[in-house]
Amino acid sequence: MIGRKNSGFTLIEVLVVVAIVGILSAVAVPGYQSYVLKTFRANAQSYIMNLATQQEAYYLRNNQFASLAQLNSTGLLSDGVAHEDSDLFEGRYKITESTADNNNFSYQLEAINVQAKDTDCPSLSVDQDTLIKGLSADDLCTATAVSP
Repeated sequence: MIGRKNSGFTLIEVLVVVAIVGILSAVAVPGYQSYVLKTFRANAQSYIMNLATQQEAYYLRNNQFASLAQLNSTGLLSDGVAHEDSDLFEGRYKITESTADNNNFSYQLEAINVQAKDTDCPSLSVDQDTLIKGLSADDLCTATAVSP
């Protein structure tokens, strides 16, 4: 075998590459998971602000606020998925409606399942005063999750 050149990788080279890939994965995966949580949070914030806006539109036409069922039946909710205790955004949020009367509304999106790891914003809530106060989507986060 004199004069024959070996080609390929040594075991040490393969182990070094595996170690580098492992280190990169250990750094990248948590960052990606955080990004996914923030993305779903932003979608939920947009969704709940849309609910408040649709309630305002309904109130201007009917001089009272609507239930989620009424908003769905009027076609104001384009996605038509909102109803009491439904799981939204791939089962990451649960919506709860608490409407005392036609002059008030309140919705809460609670982070569940994987999204419950989002400790910066475990739940979002909106009521009839949200738009009047000029609250932004970031103001809707509550510090602690509220059990329905």
